[in-house]
Amino acid sequence: MNFTSKQAVPWIKNLEPYNGGKPISEIASKLNLSEHQIVKLASNENPLGMSPKVKLAISQELQKVSRYPDGNCTVLKKMISNFHGVSSDQIFLGNGSNDVLDCLARTFLRKGVSAVYSKYSFAVYGLATISSGANSIIAPATENLEHSLSAFISSISGDTRMIFIANPNNPTGSYIKENEIRSFLRHVDKSILVVLDEAYCDYLEGTDFTNSIQLLKDYSNLFITRSFSKAYGLAGLRVGYGIGNKDIVSVMNSIRQPFNVNYLAQIAAITALEDQDFIIKSKLLNKQVMRELIDGLSTFGIRCLSSRGNFVLANIGENFKLENEPAGVKLFEKLLSLGVITRPVRNYDLADWLRISVGTQEENRDFLNILPQALDLMAKDDNSN
Repeated sequence: MNFTSKQAVPWIKNLEPYNGGKPISEIASKLNLSEHQIVKLASNENPLGMSPKVKLAISQELQKVSRYPDGNCTVLKKMISNFHGVSSDQIFLGNGSNDVLDCLARTFLRKGVSAVYSKYSFAVYGLATISSGANSIIAPATENLEHSLSAFISSISGDTRMIFIANPNNPTGSYIKENEIRSFLRHVDKSILVVLDEAYCDYLEGTDFTNSIQLLKDYSNLFITRSFSKAYGLAGLRVGYGIGNKDIVSVMNSIRQPFNVNYLAQIAAITALEDQDFIIKSKLLNKQVMRELIDGLSTFGIRCLSSRGNFVLANIGENFKLENEPAGVKLFEKLLSLGVITRPVRNYDLADWLRISVGTQEENRDFLNILPQALDLMAKDDNSN
């Protein structure tokens, strides 16, 4: 008998691969346009790119890529350790924070146990849970599509070993305050690992900011993940990290892929952490342009959820009802045909919604200028059918 896909473990057979935002090069080629004519507002990348200091640091280290990187990321761990005031043995480095989430699942989940995550939360939680053989328990969200911490508590079963919470959440942008998280942790049994995914936390400011690192002192079952892909602008280099109990980190390291963070990614992350002025600049731009984006969408009767990330979730179907196809999916297709890449969220059961990243002022204005044409094409298609 030939070896075929039928011999794969049964619990992964109905999984669909994670699909990121469409690449600029693909759409430019398809539409016969130059890449600079494409507006990408799909993947929540920093529109400023990376810090100029990071660019310089990378350029000066290119000659060293023929050598294997430091597999333990010693210098980067030390930087993160100093930045957060934790010990180096509490830090786990990954090929993006997705790698950290996947390693958590591979380490602590298995057939016969379960993980809990919210109805509208990052797709990787389900992928990591199911691929490990564990059962998924999906906690209901609120009417406003926000996390309900009481629903999380109610969803916990006797075999639950892990809880995933994104804060701020993707794709909704909702946010949980620090006192609510602290209260939640008090109600979770210490035998359950709470994974707090803070990929977008660098966009929080003022009273919104959650000092979750301090919670680690009181809760040994808390594990926090962070990313360099969003505000730090290093999405293409793939580097993220987790902070938690050193015993948890130690066992995760035993199954970590060798050299999972490449040399240039380590150099970039080290330099990026040193340039907090760039993060301040990025936050200011995000705040200003998000307001312009929300106001611009509202002129077309499109309502957005309040967001603490660098994106908005827009309700297309609320005022643009279609007979034959969900409005969010259809608008995505029409925008794409005009050279604007956004993010459909049908896979989250939000087919009437569209996630739109905050770009530069120019990118967002280009999007808002093209939007009427896309809405018109969408309506004409629906009427013709």
